[in-house]
Amino acid sequence: MTPQGILVLSILIGTGLPMLTGLVSKQSWDSGLKAMIQLLLSAATGLGSEVLNSAVNNTEYNLLTGVITALGVWIAGIASYYGLLVPTKASFWAAAHGNTDPGASRNSRGDAPLV
Repeated sequence: MTPQGILVLSILIGTGLPMLTGLVSKQSWDSGLKAMIQLLLSAATGLGSEVLNSAVNNTEYNLLTGVITALGVWIAGIASYYGLLVPTKASFWAAAHGNTDPGASRNSRGDAPLV
């Protein structure tokens, strides 16, 4: 796999991280905590993609490249959340199907989640 392919793969993973964050977090959790989960998943994806790049292409690990990739993954995740998931209400669906809070299946406006 080429370094460009690994970078594209990590950005594509970043666009799906908000859905993963919604599935693993509870709806009652503070949005700041959810943002920290998103940041940690983005950092793991970015740094992990550089580990994959160095292993596959037999190059030296570059921390700066991993950090820059993590920043790109985080930006892609935030952009996909506000550009795609919020307008389509998919984030409410993910939060309702991933949480285990009793009675927390409604969003802040009281709407039922998408099924």
